[in-house]
Amino acid sequence: MTTTPSKTNTKTLLYRFRQSNAVSPVLNAVHPSSKISGGISFPDPRLFHHFLTSTYKSLVDDELDKNGVWLHHLPQWGVSFPPILHLILSLAALHLASEEPSMRSEYLSQVDDHVMFGVHSVTDVLLLVDSENCQLIYMSATLICFAYFARGPRPGEFLIFSPTGQSEWLILLRGVRSILSSHRERIFTGVLTPAPDEKFGGVFQVSQGELNEHLLHIETVDQWIESQAMDESIPAVYLSALDDLMLMFRQQQSDFFRQMC
Repeated sequence: MTTTPSKTNTKTLLYRFRQSNAVSPVLNAVHPSSKISGGISFPDPRLFHHFLTSTYKSLVDDELDKNGVWLHHLPQWGVSFPPILHLILSLAALHLASEEPSMRSEYLSQVDDHVMFGVHSVTDVLLLVDSENCQLIYMSATLICFAYFARGPRPGEFLIFSPTGQSEWLILLRGVRSILSSHRERIFTGVLTPAPDEKFGGVFQVSQGELNEHLLHIETVDQWIESQAMDESIPAVYLSALDDLMLMFRQQQSDFFRQMC
C-alpha cells in the first residue's frame, strides 16, 4: 500500500508559496501569475493542527477509514499538491468557526481565501488530469464540495447558479464526473480502495421511497415549465437547472456518493 497516490510528473510548473520559488512535483498547471498567492499565513499552523486533532474526526469514522486517508494521507499529499493543503485548512477553519462563534467572521475570511485558491487551482488542472494525478484532483474536488456546502451560500448565490452564471462547485462537479468516467479504476486503488460497509445498504433502502417522491415533484415542475407560454430562452434556463437538480438526486444512488460517505 503506497503512501502517495501517484508518481512524480516530469511536466511541472513553478508553484509559488509566499516569497518562495519552490517547485511542485505533482501539480502540473497552476498559473504562476494567479491573483491568489497560495501562501501559508501565521494562523495556518493552528488550522493544520486542528484538522489533525479534531476536524478529521467530524468527517470520517476511524473504523471505516482503515487506510488513514483523512488523518495521514491527505495532509501528506498536501505537501506536494498545495490545493489539498489549502482545502483541509479551510475545513479546519469552518470547524473552528462553529466552535468559536465570537471568532466566526475571522475564520470565515480564512475559509474564503483557502477555498478560492483551491477552486482556482483545481479548475486550472482539470483538463490536464491523467493517471498520475487523478487521485489528487479527485480528492481536491471532493474537499471543495465539502467546504462549499459547509460555508453556505452568499447573498444572491444558489445551489447551481449565481449572478455570474453557474456556481463554481457545479462546474467542478461536472469535471469530477469526467474524471471518474475516464480514470475510475485508477482513482479507487491503493489507499482509496473503497471498503464495503453493510450499513449503507439499509440507509439507501430506507431513503429510496423519499428520493422517488422528490424526483416525481421535480418532473411535475419540469412539465409545468414546458407548458407555459414565454420567451423560448427562459424555459431553457429553468429546464437546465432542473436537469442538474434531477441529476444530483439520482446520484444519491450512485457509487460515487456512496464512496464519499
